[in-house]
Amino acid sequence: MNKILLFIFAVLLSVSSMAFDKQLDLENRLNHLKNIFLEFKQKIIDKDGKQIFDSKGKLWIKDKTTFYIHIDSPSPVKVVSNGKTVWHFNIEDHNVTILPFEHMKKNVQILSMINDPSFLKSIISKHKNNAFNMILSEKFLPYKKININITEEGIIKRVEFIDENSERIIFEFRSQNKWDVEPNKFDFVIPEKTEVNDLRLSNSSNS
Repeated sequence: MNKILLFIFAVLLSVSSMAFDKQLDLENRLNHLKNIFLEFKQKIIDKDGKQIFDSKGKLWIKDKTTFYIHIDSPSPVKVVSNGKTVWHFNIEDHNVTILPFEHMKKNVQILSMINDPSFLKSIISKHKNNAFNMILSEKFLPYKKININITEEGIIKRVEFIDENSERIIFEFRSQNKWDVEPNKFDFVIPEKTEVNDLRLSNSSNS
């Protein structure tokens, strides 16, 4: 689930206002990414340049914690967050995993990385037109670089993660448009005959 979910948090990267024009410019552009719809393609390229994974789907974003993603291929999956609870529904296998958003944020590496204050001090080594190239410290291994292509109007075209083994995770976006938030978009109703793994219960018992 980590790599499938990875792109949404790339889209929602939050870069703090700092005394560097490049970071502030990127933050201003990313701030446009609210109440939007996107279609995406994801691919993973190994160090030899061979594509080893691809997927595609659709994404609705309300804000940094509230979203709905529908993965069409290679297998249909829905991931829905209302800001407090996340549902990960495997359509073919008829099972759903439920967990608190805060629990997921702490245990999914990309989320804990982005929410680390020191991540916000990542170095933007190059900025040309709509391209931002970020170099991460060793603390955030295996990810070493993040490249983002986003216009001044907040139209995001491409996000690329590069890890320490030179594997690349690439997300390409199209059909981006603003939309009026539908009231029930971020509520998930569990279908009948669905196996449920409710991690909210185990999380509360461990706290």
